[in-house]
Amino acid sequence: RGYFEIQPRFGNDASRISQLLVRPAIGYNIRPNVSVWLGYASVTNYQPNRTHEDRPFQQLLITNRYERFDLINRTRLEQRFLPNTNAVSHRFRHFVRPFVPLDKQRNWAFVA
Repeated sequence: RGYFEIQPRFGNDASRISQLLVRPAIGYNIRPNVSVWLGYASVTNYQPNRTHEDRPFQQLLITNRYERFDLINRTRLEQRFLPNTNAVSHRFRHFVRPFVPLDKQRNWAFVA
């Protein structure tokens, strides 16, 4: 499996990009609803000063389907290489997202 994400983020002004994330990853399905991933995030901040950060990451993604909703759990470990330091910062992140379909075709859904 794989994905490639480009995510511009706008600051308070909304007239220009304050941060740009470029995040590719490759993954492998261990089971139909469980996958492991290796990825890299390139993060460039433009405001207030231009800085760049590299973030390799590993993640576990579990999707459980229930009768009326899906529940997505993502656990990610990032290694952050911050500007102006030689140290590596480690960050543990967990993400939970319910997906509640609003029609039988699952074209519309409530996501939180």
